[in-house]
Amino acid sequence: MIAIVLVLVVVGASYSVYSVYFNQATKCEFVPGNILYVHLVTADPAHPVASLGVKGWLYELCPIGTSGNSTAKPTSTMLGNWDFVTNSTGYVSIPSSDLAGYSFTFNVPYEGHIYQFSSPICGGGNTFVELNLPSGSVNGSHSGVPAGFGESVNDTGGGVQKIQACTVGDWSGNATIS
Repeated sequence: MIAIVLVLVVVGASYSVYSVYFNQATKCEFVPGNILYVHLVTADPAHPVASLGVKGWLYELCPIGTSGNSTAKPTSTMLGNWDFVTNSTGYVSIPSSDLAGYSFTFNVPYEGHIYQFSSPICGGGNTFVELNLPSGSVNGSHSGVPAGFGESVNDTGGGVQKIQACTVGDWSGNATIS
């Protein structure tokens, strides 16, 4: 598998990153998210978890089936990994330059356990995720999606898929605890 990251500079301070991945005959281009915030909090007493190391992995899923178009079985591929540390308010913020993929998976060590959870990336928008410790409950939301953006997979021809993975709204789940 070959990965290429293209950075397009636009007049002003904004920029766009498109990641292009080759999976056999299909190339996937992911529209990156604007930002991903991860917030770690404890429930009792309620307070942010500051200065905690967090490991993160960015994944892509390619190709993705579209209505009326059967594709090969998608392959999940790790695109990169990062080490983060929560700030004094319990947040990790991941910028757009690191969000050209399908999802981010996190490992959070806390009181002798590892909490693992994944968050979809909101292409073109913002993602907010909160992990409650020690319960492992995860709550997330997507917002800030510009008009004309949303969840879409476009087969643009020549074996290229342009993927805009974002459904505006809230979601919840539980981390895997080991």
